[in-house]
Amino acid sequence: MKDKKHRDLTEGSIIKNIFALALPAMASNVFQTVLGLVDMVFVSRLGTSSIAAVGASGSVMFLIMTIAISISIGTIALIARFVGAGDSDYAGQVAIQALIFGTIISSFLAFVGFFAARPLLTFLVSEAEVIDLGQQYLSIMFLGIATMFLSFLANGIMQGSGDTFTPMVINGIAVGCNIIFDPLLIFGISFLPRMGVRGAALATVMARGIGFAISLFILVKGYSRLKLQLSRFRIDFRIIWRIIKIALPSAIEMLTRSSAYFIFMKIVAIYGTVTVAAYVVGGRLDSLVWMPGFALATASSTLVGQNLGAGKPERAEHSAWTTVGIYAAIMIFFGIIFYILAPTLIGFFDRSQEVIRVGTNYFRITIFGYLFLAAAIVLSRSLNGAGDT
Repeated sequence: MKDKKHRDLTEGSIIKNIFALALPAMASNVFQTVLGLVDMVFVSRLGTSSIAAVGASGSVMFLIMTIAISISIGTIALIARFVGAGDSDYAGQVAIQALIFGTIISSFLAFVGFFAARPLLTFLVSEAEVIDLGQQYLSIMFLGIATMFLSFLANGIMQGSGDTFTPMVINGIAVGCNIIFDPLLIFGISFLPRMGVRGAALATVMARGIGFAISLFILVKGYSRLKLQLSRFRIDFRIIWRIIKIALPSAIEMLTRSSAYFIFMKIVAIYGTVTVAAYVVGGRLDSLVWMPGFALATASSTLVGQNLGAGKPERAEHSAWTTVGIYAAIMIFFGIIFYILAPTLIGFFDRSQEVIRVGTNYFRITIFGYLFLAAAIVLSRSLNGAGDT
């Protein structure tokens, strides 16, 4: 039997290859979503204003993290192409340059974001308490943004090489750490002071940092499909430029979307803290459905890239459309479940009847766009895998 981490994606059943890649990636992405949900569960015990503050901060972080996602897309596309062509050595060089580039960009964003946090929050919301709480949360998130940035890129490196199992395990460990850190740092215990929303941010940064440390160790030791050589950790602008050429169009597209989400948060905030809290909780629950889609899209991107690298364009196209069908079926199933259970799910995070009412209305409308979202997510990432951004 072939090692799951070394599966030949250019041969055999397309459906089996999709699930071989996507199931671990789904679990990995669900773990990442759970990490955010765990934060929200504990933060919700601090009150509606804290939920709104973390939600508004999340829209700022989403805007920033699209840069990491875009670099990851360029990295996955290049690595998948070279692994498919049998050139793992060059794929390893691409991985190294992605990490170097990510370190430079995240350092810059940490500096700018730390000072821009309050102005951004002031633009989004008007309640002073929400702004103050959001600044407490964002200041720590920006200082630790490199851990999230590089953790995301390390996952992309392994996924692009065809190893989706290892990132799943690492993200599971990160979630476990976050579950332990959250109550200790948010509410305090004996020698640890109560930190509130600061504790939620610090728990996330620490958990991501542990995840990245494990990822880097695995990549350097060669326990995944690629082995990164420390002697090659020096900047190569030619490779970075290749990553940028693929990532830039995707970055523009995603920044447009995340900017729209940012502006939409501003519009929602006009209706007050309760509406913001309902929107945030509904969005976090929505993300449980998006994450399997991103996993399937990553699988499709890897399959398309490796099959094109192996000179099999028809198989690459068939892989993309098969993945769309699988995700559409998943969306229909969860759409029905979420429509029925919306009030219960919203109430788990905030028991306010007004938050439950607004959140349920939001949830029951958005699910009708799930099928369109399925095709958009998978086909967009499939084109990225082909190098067409």
